[in-house]
Amino acid sequence: EILGHGGRGFGADPLVELYRAIEAADWPETAEVFVQTLRIGELGMAALPFEVFCEIGLEIEERSPFPDTFVMALANGGFGYLPPPRQHELGGYETWLTVAHTEKRSSPKLVDKLMELFAELREK
Repeated sequence: EILGHGGRGFGADPLVELYRAIEAADWPETAEVFVQTLRIGELGMAALPFEVFCEIGLEIEERSPFPDTFVMALANGGFGYLPPPRQHELGGYETWLTVAHTEKRSSPKLVDKLMELFAELREK
């Protein structure tokens, strides 16, 4: 038991997690997500339909060809957490199937796609 959390571990209700796990059985094997980049002058904006980990947001900002970049999470949908591959290795509730609907290498793929889209915007 984790003290201070009602014996449920960080507030997770076992019945809610069970329901989510049952729902997960009906999820499709793959899904398309809509990621987007925008440009206003020298400002780049990236929109992802996930709750993005800080290190992913920082990577997007570092790799962006724009001097200033904003990362917008939970934009154009809501697909749960987007943990980086290293976080999957460490574990934690953000990597559970019931809250992260992605494969382990999803974040690098999405960041690479955003960089392609930023490059197209930069050329204009």
